[in-house]
Amino acid sequence: VVTLNNASALSVTVNYATSDGTAIAGNDYTFDNGTLTFAPTVTSMTIPITVLPDTIDEENETFSLNLSSPTNAILGTASGTVTITDDDSAPTISISDNTTINEASGATPLTVTLSAASERVITVNYTTANGTANSGTDYVATNGTLTFNANVTSQTIPISILQDALDEPNETISVNLSGPTNATILDGNGVLTITDDDNAPSITIDDVTTNNEASISQPVSIHLSAPSAQIVTVDWATQDATAVAGATGDYVSSSNTATFAAGETTKQINVPILDDSLDEANETFEIRLSNATNASISDNTSIVTITDDEGLPSLSVQNLTHLTENNQAAVVVTLNNASALSVTVNYATSDGTAIA
Repeated sequence: VVTLNNASALSVTVNYATSDGTAIAGNDYTFDNGTLTFAPTVTSMTIPITVLPDTIDEENETFSLNLSSPTNAILGTASGTVTITDDDSAPTISISDNTTINEASGATPLTVTLSAASERVITVNYTTANGTANSGTDYVATNGTLTFNANVTSQTIPISILQDALDEPNETISVNLSGPTNATILDGNGVLTITDDDNAPSITIDDVTTNNEASISQPVSIHLSAPSAQIVTVDWATQDATAVAGATGDYVSSSNTATFAAGETTKQINVPILDDSLDEANETFEIRLSNATNASISDNTSIVTITDDEGLPSLSVQNLTHLTENNQAAVVVTLNNASALSVTVNYATSDGTAIA
């Protein structure tokens, strides 16, 4: 609106033109210029200025309307300011998820985006937090502030990944957004998944030899080739070889599952050995491994040797008396204990008072 402070009996004219402030002609409004003519006694006239709509969130903007070259009047206030009030919503902020290729990926980014461009400077704070991954061993904790300058819609947060040699499940890190300015948070939690690249450990089982046949539980060790962050299990069961399981046998048939807690590399299992009084050769049975979880089996068989502890039986020949002449002599040879082995002995007669 352009006004005269007093009515005039004369026609009054004045030139006008718009000029940019923070608003730009062609983008925010339509440039205009011309001449206003006040008829006699008219004290007020309007100049319509076209404001151009957009969808960009921005500060309120201004341009000027400048008057010049009046006739039949002098300039009082020669310039007026027009303020364009922004009516676009602030953009929203979201953070993406991501997955590393492996533990050697180094710095892996999570991307933070705006739903739309803005002519305002936008900031948002971020900080990492443990998920299943732990800072200091799996990644480097970080925090800071992202700044989106005008019309920038994407920024990245690099997360440094630390490599280890431990077989473990894929692990996660959370990155949380907070404290935005000139925007709102739509999705403020990003998850970075660290892909484990370490081989699962392998399982082996020892061969053992007992000290004797004493009725004891013989320990046998099962080993992992390396520690694991996962629970490792493996089934085991005995199997006859030359030794036989059973109440009257050499050992007690046994089976179970060995479970390695995270970080453990050795588990001990026990198989009861049965004592007997029979002289016999050393005997063996096997322990077989199967059905491993979170590991492979590189040696699936333990050979357990039972060391016989019975001495050799002794041989005795019985004296034969009251044998009459012209009879066949039957001499008995005995063992003091039964043996599981074949026993041989040479024999020969020799003269006493009787002459062969």
